[in-house]
Amino acid sequence: MAMASAAGTVSGAVEASAPAVRGDVPTPRAAPFGPATGAVFNDMSGDTPEYAALPDGALMVLFANGDPGASAVLTARLLPRALGHAARVLGDRAEAEDIAQEAMLRLWRAAGDWRQDGAAQPATWLYRVVANLCVDRL
Repeated sequence: MAMASAAGTVSGAVEASAPAVRGDVPTPRAAPFGPATGAVFNDMSGDTPEYAALPDGALMVLFANGDPGASAVLTARLLPRALGHAARVLGDRAEAEDIAQEAMLRLWRAAGDWRQDGAAQPATWLYRVVANLCVDRL
């Protein structure tokens, strides 16, 4: 299943024709996300229940092996937190969206080298990247 069609809409704000970035990961810049707006990324785990039970590290390995469903689930899990953290630190929603997008891109680029030995969790890694990017913008 192609990611653009699998992602569908983001609370009705982004159509399936929204541009995608490397690896067919949907671009989060088209609409506001996160708990502050009440909008969240579609939870793909309903379409693929086998992914719901997998830890984030396993999803990273699956994504690195070309599985778009894994990226959808991991994005649904991590993007709202990344965006929320950036928004709290920066106090600027537009800047926070840019930071969250850049951090997710870095996560996808790191997927091929991800070690599944438990040395790092994707959520912890992403949180640190978001924090560092925020400091760079301040």
